[in-house]
This record gives sequence, structure tokens and C-alpha cells, in this order.
Amino acid sequence: MTFYKVIADEDGRDVCVLVNATRLYIGEHTYIYLDDVFKDENLQDDINELGATFDTYYNLLVNEFDSVAMNVDGYPGIFYLLTELDKTNDSYVAGYFYGINEFSKKEYWYSNEKEILFLTTFGYDTNPNWVENTKSTMAHELQHLINFTNRVP
Repeated sequence: MTFYKVIADEDGRDVCVLVNATRLYIGEHTYIYLDDVFKDENLQDDINELGATFDTYYNLLVNEFDSVAMNVDGYPGIFYLLTELDKTNDSYVAGYFYGINEFSKKEYWYSNEKEILFLTTFGYDTNPNWVENTKSTMAHELQHLINFTNRVP
């Protein structure tokens, strides 16, 4: 499947980049895709853990924050794209929600037309806490998606 992600170019401007990705997890509320750049990495166990944890806690998160009020894609869950995001020597983007994806391609050509959240692959091979950090980022970004879908329409 292909997705658009937003990253900063050399001048710090946001640009859309097309990403080819493969679905490695499907659950009740979770669809996790891995950027094909990382297809040779052994991330399946980590992705299974992320997906299973999120499926377990999805209803608690939705009950705490609110429901996802928009459903642009007709799927009952959230898409996650694990991919390389912006990073510098000192910091990195752990994840993000981009509201444009809640609208049609007619309005924004680079919309993914999905409830989708983006998560970094940075540190998967060096940080022993990468899975736990990513779980926190999943919940944090879901809160942004929920707030957006309940306030914008």
C-alpha cells in the first residue's frame, strides 16, 4: 500500500513523500504498516506487541478521551505507519497526527483518506525501550486524532 508522509526538506519546509509499506499487523482496532525500506529488518515481534497492546487499550483510551468522530475510510480502526520521520543530532519526531488525512483527495491531493498516525522507526535497532516509547506515542497521537475529529467537522 502507498501512503503520503510529511517530512521537512533541507530548508525546513514540509514536503509530502510517497511511502510504500506492507501491513504486518491487523487487529480489531489496529492496522500497522511498515515502510518497505525496513522490510528486511526483523520487527514482526515488536509490531505484534504494539498492535496487541493497542487493541487491548483502545476502548479505554476512547472512553477516556472520546470517540473518533470522523470515519473517512470506513475502517473500524486506526492505521499506523512505522517509517523514518524527521531527526537531528539531538532530537527526533516520535510520531504525528496530520488532520489533512481526514479529508478527501479532492480537497487535498496528498490526503491518505484514513484515520492514520505516523510513528518513527528511529531507535528500533539501538534503543531497548523503543517498543514502550512507541506505545506511549501511539496513545498520545490517538488523543490528537480524537480531539481533531471531534472539533473540526
